[in-house]
Amino acid sequence: MTLPIITMNSASIHKSTHQQLGPDYLAGSNRGNWRIGDAAVFVWGVGLLPFKDTFLSNTSQAPPTHANTGTGTGGFKGFKEEAPTLHAISSLLSAGPVSPSDGVDGANVPLLMSLCRADGKLLKPDKPARSLDAQWLGRVFNSSAPSGTLWSTSTTINNKTWGYVLSVNSAEAWSADATTLNLPGGNEASAGYSWARSPLLDPSLGSIEEFSEAAPLQLAPQPHGGKDAYSDDVFTYYNTAPKLSNGMVLLGETGKMVPVSSIRFADVDASARDSISVSLLGAAGENVAVAYLAKGSKTPAKKSCTMSAEGTCALVLK
Repeated sequence: MTLPIITMNSASIHKSTHQQLGPDYLAGSNRGNWRIGDAAVFVWGVGLLPFKDTFLSNTSQAPPTHANTGTGTGGFKGFKEEAPTLHAISSLLSAGPVSPSDGVDGANVPLLMSLCRADGKLLKPDKPARSLDAQWLGRVFNSSAPSGTLWSTSTTINNKTWGYVLSVNSAEAWSADATTLNLPGGNEASAGYSWARSPLLDPSLGSIEEFSEAAPLQLAPQPHGGKDAYSDDVFTYYNTAPKLSNGMVLLGETGKMVPVSSIRFADVDASARDSISVSLLGAAGENVAVAYLAKGSKTPAKKSCTMSAEGTCALVLK
């Protein structure tokens, strides 16, 4: 949406914070509006945040009452968003603004609340999700590279990294370690466990696998359609969590799109032999459930706390 010359000019304007990357969210253009991971490389490189534009969080809406009631590209008459979750996760992983545009009483509340704290503050990763270097090298040199869309981003706390990987319309299986996934600190900071989020909003975890240089993330092909298929069934979202210094693993808020965000976790301390101490931030009175793995275990345990009037709480996970 934004021309490079405008992006470069914006870099000199201190009040400029983000730029829209995809086309406007309109009937027709909604099918590609979420694809911002390539351009995010450039925008983030000059110090700005991407913006995906607005989206509908539900799969149906009431008949429009405004003037734009036509059909075809741009017209919303009879429009139905087929992939609201894909738009929501693209928006959150951009680390920029998230702008749902549902009508009154039309919002998908569970989906939208998976993006934020109770006070609406977004649980973002540290940086925008961007296309992998491996994909750029494959395009330039016509070498082997994963097909479809493959982005990664992360949260780093106390030199340990939690990874978030989005794979869309992939036609074949592919494997990647933390270095290939562009995760900060590489394999040393990220080695631990990985899992695919399915169903995405189910806080219970499925199969938890080892994740390291010797056991890279196994990215499966999407079984629903080809490269232009469009629905909430054409993507897989993977999370990774590192083993901490005492061998335990913080999984975080598994019902949130970004289970470990610095917007929620102010500190993670694994200096004790058999426990993790976490300092949490949130809205006053908000209840927060945190999942973790004991040393040597693949069975998640969970502990909750309620935020104080100041919006803080502390948990000891053991």
